[in-house]
Amino acid sequence: MARARNIKPSIMDNDQLAELPPLTRLLFIYLWMLADRAGRLEDRPKRIAAQALPFDRDADADSMLADLEAAGFILRYKAGGCAYIQVANFAKHQAPHVREAQSTIPAPDGSVPSTGDEKDSNEAKHNQGSAEASTRHDQGSAETSPRSPDSLIPDSLIQKDTIPNPSSRKGIDELLDSIRGLKAPNDAGLTQAMVKEHLEARGFDVTPEAPVADRGDGRPGRIDLLAKSAETTIAIEIDRLSPRTKSLVKLKRVEADHRLVLLRGGEEAVIDGVVIVSMQDDGTSSAVTFKTFLERCKTSGEPAIAGYEPMVRYVEEAKLPTEFAQLCWDEFKRRHLPGGGRETKRQADWRRTFLNALQGGWFKLWWSPEPGRYELTSAGLQAKTVLDARRSANERAAA
Repeated sequence: MARARNIKPSIMDNDQLAELPPLTRLLFIYLWMLADRAGRLEDRPKRIAAQALPFDRDADADSMLADLEAAGFILRYKAGGCAYIQVANFAKHQAPHVREAQSTIPAPDGSVPSTGDEKDSNEAKHNQGSAEASTRHDQGSAETSPRSPDSLIPDSLIQKDTIPNPSSRKGIDELLDSIRGLKAPNDAGLTQAMVKEHLEARGFDVTPEAPVADRGDGRPGRIDLLAKSAETTIAIEIDRLSPRTKSLVKLKRVEADHRLVLLRGGEEAVIDGVVIVSMQDDGTSSAVTFKTFLERCKTSGEPAIAGYEPMVRYVEEAKLPTEFAQLCWDEFKRRHLPGGGRETKRQADWRRTFLNALQGGWFKLWWSPEPGRYELTSAGLQAKTVLDARRSANERAAA
């Protein structure tokens, strides 16, 4: 059953979501309405397509869900032999009606909601705001407590978690304050290196890309940083403006005294014991066109994509031929440079955008008949033909 949910204007400013096809963006919004109060639903692509896109009979919901997961908007996982979906940051943006039934779907970490626990918890969050708000809920006022579970709850009634009392953890709070003072560059790799150096200067032994046995879907993964000292261990993920569901799930699977998600801007909170910390913006995070990005790389002598660790790691783990990754990059450039149709697009992190395109198969350049083996599709062959012809023409012109 579909439910009424909040759609905030800020969704129009999400540049990562803007990179996905329009129908995929529409499906993402409709997932909120299909999800239960915890942001979970069964991963049944055909049924989802029938409910969300009944007039788009040719829509490939499974492929669109894969693209949404690759971009970090949902997490697809299995529990108890069944497939489920967790919508990222659902609790942050939605306030289910107090009478909406509690979730019966296991969380990505495998925990199963107890009867009434989740509902009671959400009711408590709504009623914590003030005695006045509590009284209005009890009276059933239509203004602040909608009578129908399909009605919307104003964001003002959602109380955010707060960071635990620092009086008993002076050391970690001093460290968090020092991290808050860091000016984070827009590039994820540079931010990771900066935080690593910052922690090492304070006596930590820091491991970047620390392995995680299970990232939430039964497959191994990595966290950005694992910092250890004689007194404590800190697991860290670095995200943009809000914590990704994947980051939260991975951190919960790491043996650590403290688990942090560092944001380059965004709001601070505590989610399931994970402390969300906001760093300062260094002023270089304004979105630019792809052409400007390439020009800046050329001026600074920095490779645009070669050596980008997350991409290199993904290509190795997926056993993707390097020539296919190169073809994807060439097609990405063709589409985002002048004359390609997307030259006006602006991104704050073009490397991450390309990685999303590579992981999500945005251009449908290849398919995999079996794990570890890839073949070009018709679209891939066409793209290769066009790019080869342009490359030959450029070589003849330069000769």
